[in-house]
Amino acid sequence: MDKDWEFVILVFGGLVAAVFLLPALLPELVAGVTAKLLSWQVVVPSAEALVSIPATGVGFDLPRLLVGAGILLVAAGAGRVAMTRRAQA
Repeated sequence: MDKDWEFVILVFGGLVAAVFLLPALLPELVAGVTAKLLSWQVVVPSAEALVSIPATGVGFDLPRLLVGAGILLVAAGAGRVAMTRRAQA
């Protein structure tokens, strides 16, 4: 069970590191992705954001944060159910 949690921590830690490090390392790529996410209304300009992503000029407002938290809760619940079923088998 510890290996599963180590993997989850590694994946989420990598995602967090990517959010903070990639904008500094790949500015042209980040500018294109940022423009596309703004056009799809996945993120909002940092002036309207509750939480800003460093070096990108965009962020998340409250509704987007709540949707993200809901997705994380559903994923955590699904993972827990999968681990329970695996343990019972």
